[in-house]
Amino acid sequence: MFVKRKRRIDELSEEELIARQNASFDRRVMVDVNSGCHLWIGARNAGGYGVFGYTGIGTVTAHRHAYRKAFGQIPDGMCVLHTCDQPSCVNPDHLRLGTQLHNMAEKAKRGRARNGTTGAIPDRIISVKRRVQVGV
Repeated sequence: MFVKRKRRIDELSEEELIARQNASFDRRVMVDVNSGCHLWIGARNAGGYGVFGYTGIGTVTAHRHAYRKAFGQIPDGMCVLHTCDQPSCVNPDHLRLGTQLHNMAEKAKRGRARNGTTGAIPDRIISVKRRVQVGV
């Protein structure tokens, strides 16, 4: 009796590898009918962003993979931003390209930056640092 063995990753064509990666990705997505978000239910990083592993290559944030899967390559230096403000969302309709500057400005506007504001250091911290510097 002949048993068909699984093909090794290095024996797959690029198209077969991409198809496997996309199928693996799709198994880790759940649709929230209320928000329209496609929520990543796989591994997440400390910031709540999905993390997706490429076999033999490493990991990438899930929303970047979702954007690439839907729209193609992401230009160098560009970020994939969420319009829904949900870090685990991988719905391509909720993703857009922007710069890191755009990303930080949107975080501040939505109150998600450090200290919930613009990311600036609060005055009371500056005051304490000044007192320490002058020996008070």
